[in-house]
Amino acid sequence: MNREVFFIDFKEDLASVELVNLKAKLVAIQPCAQVFLKKNNKKYINTLPFFGKEGHKSVLDKSTEIIDKLRNEIIINDKHGICSTYETAFFTHLRFHLHYWLVHLYMIDKVIVKYKPSKVISSSPNPSRLFNLGVNGINNNDKLLGDVVSAYCISHNLHHKVVHTSNKTISNSRVKLKSFIGLCVFEIMLYLYKHLIDCKVLFISPNDSHNMTELVSKVKAKFKKSTWVYLFSPNFSNKDLFRRLIQRKLWTFFTLSNTFFIGKSSIHKDLNAKIQRISGIMSTNPDIFEFSGVDLAPCLNRYIKNGLFWDMLKLESQINSVSRVLDAHKPKFIFSASSLGVTYALGELCSKKNIPSMLISHGSHVPHKDAYAKTEWDEHAKLLINTHYQYVALQTPWAKRFTDDMQNLKSTPVVTGPLILSRSRGGKCSSGREDLLPEHKNKTIIIHASTPKARQSIRPWVYETVDEYISNINHLIQTVEKLDDFYIIVRFRPSWTLTLSIFRRLLIPSDCYGIYEDGKFLDYLLLSDLLVSYSSTTIEEAFQHRIPVLQFDPDDKYCHIPSSQVIRKNSKNLISSSYYAGNTSSLGYTLEWIRNNHLRNKNLPKNIWNKHIFSSIEDFEWLDKVGL
Repeated sequence: MNREVFFIDFKEDLASVELVNLKAKLVAIQPCAQVFLKKNNKKYINTLPFFGKEGHKSVLDKSTEIIDKLRNEIIINDKHGICSTYETAFFTHLRFHLHYWLVHLYMIDKVIVKYKPSKVISSSPNPSRLFNLGVNGINNNDKLLGDVVSAYCISHNLHHKVVHTSNKTISNSRVKLKSFIGLCVFEIMLYLYKHLIDCKVLFISPNDSHNMTELVSKVKAKFKKSTWVYLFSPNFSNKDLFRRLIQRKLWTFFTLSNTFFIGKSSIHKDLNAKIQRISGIMSTNPDIFEFSGVDLAPCLNRYIKNGLFWDMLKLESQINSVSRVLDAHKPKFIFSASSLGVTYALGELCSKKNIPSMLISHGSHVPHKDAYAKTEWDEHAKLLINTHYQYVALQTPWAKRFTDDMQNLKSTPVVTGPLILSRSRGGKCSSGREDLLPEHKNKTIIIHASTPKARQSIRPWVYETVDEYISNINHLIQTVEKLDDFYIIVRFRPSWTLTLSIFRRLLIPSDCYGIYEDGKFLDYLLLSDLLVSYSSTTIEEAFQHRIPVLQFDPDDKYCHIPSSQVIRKNSKNLISSSYYAGNTSSLGYTLEWIRNNHLRNKNLPKNIWNKHIFSSIEDFEWLDKVGL
């Protein structure tokens, strides 16, 4: 009997397939493919049965082995003396790309072992073999699953049938035009910046994302005349933005030029030599670069040569642009909420030019003894805490503990309390329930907020996959349906792989929850009684407002806040600020215990919040510590 397995990434993979006559076992990867099959009443399997706790471990083990082997090979210096920026960006992108391959190879292998198909079907491999790198190394247009399935089938001598799909490609002329326009805009704004902005107090930030607005207003309030400069477009209406530009209360370059000329590049030859060195290492260490029976060297080589190589040259061009901005007028101080690529270079350039700077991480940083959690958070810290900015803001005691445990911390840590995390206002407010949740105002309100990592930025172990994220919410819904007087606010952030309409179709229908994507997260957090999450900065934000947190992982592999209270029947359970449920069977009992013993307790111990909140920090007193 012929057995077929069809790996489907996007719904476009089914464009030329007659669904009615399709008899293959369908494995749907992306949510859009799952919803498409669901609408057409076709049974499918997602990734959950084939990528669980052991999958997370296997991917991190192999990823660590490979990256450690290559880590020291990209050491290059440009004409500004910038070095770490390139190494960090190169391996961050490479690691995300590698994680995509490892996760999908692991999953494919488990499917093949279980169903033993005589034929494997997938979309066609990426015909261009070129990569238009996105923020995290995989662009929306990159269709990689066909490459992975093809490599696996070749290595295992499996019959592979290709279903051709129409790939959306961006024409080279369009890319060049966009790059040229960006160059022109930057040169015009730099010329005006040199001649219109006087040498009064200047502050620079890459943009105003991640709640930077309050920080900007607080710092500017200390100076009678100051201008805040954004490298990229800030989040203002066009009318408001141009008004501020004319008044010179704000300046922006809108974009940075990424146009480059190989002949003028100071890193081109060195970078090319280092890439050849990496290629040689991969070819002479086949055991290290093999996973699930597949040689990873060809796919990594292709990605490095056709993607990362060009991305590093674009990055060099952006660094040149930033250097010119810093030389035009020396800023008094620089603040950033991120540090990857050109935002990492901003801190490194400041260290070269003796300009004071501070990185204010928009992430959550918690020390862990578990090897897998530690590995991933250490990688994460290279982008958000251990960089070349002169200072790093410590917004919570957890961040302080994290830096205390670090070796070779590059920045000077400064205890600031919450800056871009919302700060405590002495308790939570429930007055908004009348407006936002009138039908549920008297219920126990759970807010669910988590941070799933999609295909372009897979972080195993410490973050959920998209399928795990949806499944975990469904487990919560099923549990709450059986309880009295609970209501779930599902806080949702849409992405191109998971839109609101797709998300709705994948959740279990029920009246016990609602999906909320509009409005400020803080407004919903303050009217909630309990936050449920797997891993997210929202956990530490909840603590700032003394809202307890339940961390839920049905695979029992990861607990973001160490030593959280596990609620057990017939045991002496303690009141805590953070709780943990490692399986679905205990979830209902845990929720009811928290409501009865924590939420309804009018005499909560005040010290349960001490490990999460700096209690003696005066509002913005840290400014004096950094010379402002």
